[in-house]
Amino acid sequence: KQIPSFKLCGYEIQGKMKLDAMKKRILELNREILNTAEEDADNKEESVRQFGVSDESDLEQLFAVLADQTTWHVAQFPQFCTELIEQKLLRWPTAKVLPVLDMVRVLMLHQHAVDELITRNAGIRAAILAHIGHDSQCTGPMQMVVSRLLSNYLAKRKRSEQERDGSAYPAEILQFIQEALSLMSSAVANKKTAVHTAYIMLAHNTMIWFAKFKVDECDLYLVIISALFEMLTEVELNDKILYYCLSLIGTCAWASKSAKQSIIEIFDDQLKSIVNKARQNTTNAACAEVGNDLWNLFELS
Repeated sequence: KQIPSFKLCGYEIQGKMKLDAMKKRILELNREILNTAEEDADNKEESVRQFGVSDESDLEQLFAVLADQTTWHVAQFPQFCTELIEQKLLRWPTAKVLPVLDMVRVLMLHQHAVDELITRNAGIRAAILAHIGHDSQCTGPMQMVVSRLLSNYLAKRKRSEQERDGSAYPAEILQFIQEALSLMSSAVANKKTAVHTAYIMLAHNTMIWFAKFKVDECDLYLVIISALFEMLTEVELNDKILYYCLSLIGTCAWASKSAKQSIIEIFDDQLKSIVNKARQNTTNAACAEVGNDLWNLFELS
């Protein structure tokens, strides 16, 4: 009844923003980058100064696009904005790039920007992975923002006819999302609800898209499953997130016999304990129901 998840659940979108605060912070950081670089007399060529935006009117034009969302469903995303984000802003040091990533998160609600910034832009995809690959600097806030960015992307990106009928999917997008989930998997152990929730919503949006293809062999399943079981054993979860975790486990097993077998072989004892606890949930009918679904799916006894 509750599995696979896409039968009952829709995509999750995070669209809220504080434009004035975002604009102020990006302008401040841009000035810091330009000023710091000017002091770097010994290493000008390698300096981050080249990634600062010397003409702030360029940034003002970008903020003007952000300020008017009324036509985002039909408007073209300006090419100079794509170039500004790819060639300048996303090449800032990881310690300074968080507000830029948050801006890209919001731009994932702009239909044409979705294609220009992610789907057709391998450079930006690589830049995002490079930033979240900095273990010491990709902290909870960055994991949360990038998880929301990619959740929005999966919710808004256009599908080909082959995708819609379940016959083919873009391998480069799957690889990108899979690597992002792997790099940010430590988010599941973050005690802050907003951080681990954002990661689970990304996993949720990913499986709503990918499970329909019923690909049997794929590393994505183990990335998600391993993160889910760590989360279920390490973090106290509210019923909503518990439901999503259980639904995702079931959806992976539904989509792939290999994934189902891996869950049984690696997480058997944890699975039985978690499923039993869910079945006995008297305060949330959906959790109890998905627990029963998992009991039957895995033929537990």
